[in-house]
Amino acid sequence: MTDIRSMGAKMSRQQTSCHVASIKVSKKNIVMKCFIIAFFLVAIFQLFGVSRDYENYARFFSEAREYGFSYVRNHLFEPLFSYLSFVVSSVFKNNVMVYSLLAILSFSIKCFALRRVSRNWFILFVALTFYGARFFPLHEMTQIRASFAASFLILAMVYIYQQKNKRSLLCGIATIGFHLSSLVIVPFACYLKKHWRKRDVFFLSIVFFVLLLITKVFLLDFLASHISKLDSYQSLEYGGKVSWHARTVILDILLIICGFSFWKRSDNLMRQILFSQVLGILCYYVFWDYAVLAHRIRELLSIFWVLYFPLALNKRGNIRRVMSIFIFLNIALYFHLYFVSVHKIF
Repeated sequence: MTDIRSMGAKMSRQQTSCHVASIKVSKKNIVMKCFIIAFFLVAIFQLFGVSRDYENYARFFSEAREYGFSYVRNHLFEPLFSYLSFVVSSVFKNNVMVYSLLAILSFSIKCFALRRVSRNWFILFVALTFYGARFFPLHEMTQIRASFAASFLILAMVYIYQQKNKRSLLCGIATIGFHLSSLVIVPFACYLKKHWRKRDVFFLSIVFFVLLLITKVFLLDFLASHISKLDSYQSLEYGGKVSWHARTVILDILLIICGFSFWKRSDNLMRQILFSQVLGILCYYVFWDYAVLAHRIRELLSIFWVLYFPLALNKRGNIRRVMSIFIFLNIALYFHLYFVSVHKIF
């Protein structure tokens, strides 16, 4: 009789825990769907305005629709983006709809990845709000190919964190298929060092910095022979040279310093993300006279902050409070840069 009662109590507890878990999952799904719907409306009605890259993509959609698969196959865009765009543009004749569907598909991949590392619906809400403020206008609404690459980078890092190595590798390959420049970033997403120590980060960062300085001219010559636009980078939108005291860079440097101050409270993935951000800052200053290259490398690496923040918010104590402040600062700063400042992109 006692055994029957204990079994009944155990089954009751299991049912209760499953019910609580389903509520948590359903709340996360509601948050995801609300963001996806809201951002789709932003894209389809172009509520931010028309980005400066949109016309190039709209022309590609129209020409892919008109000239067919042979045109897409030989286009300069990366193959996975070209094929996916061809399929969507063949079904939908409106280019705004095509772009919006691609944008929301890219964002949905990020939602799926962030849901897997967010402990509850509120942390997921904060993470998606941060992404929406800092990256959504620049990626989904402007650099759609980079947006897909970033989506698969994040998903690859989530899978490697969960020790699903094959899935992580497939996502890494997909990343390159959407944006070739992400090739140098993929190792950070598909390989997780078992144990990071502070001195490892400092030593590897110094070695990387010295090697980059020594090989800078060779690397630029090599890239120039494969990327025809590299020679004209100095005359493009960033004025040829980076700002040594850019507010966005200073904010990330402060965030890195705070991250190292919480080193003992950080898990291995958070530590690897901090290392990747250090490398991004080093690349930014090494390539100071090739501003577009410097910005692109740092921007691609900075996408990992999207994972760092929910992991930090999963912790208890001061790390959660400090990172909440940085999330707020990011939201405020990037809203100003994208929509208010003289360099706004919309």
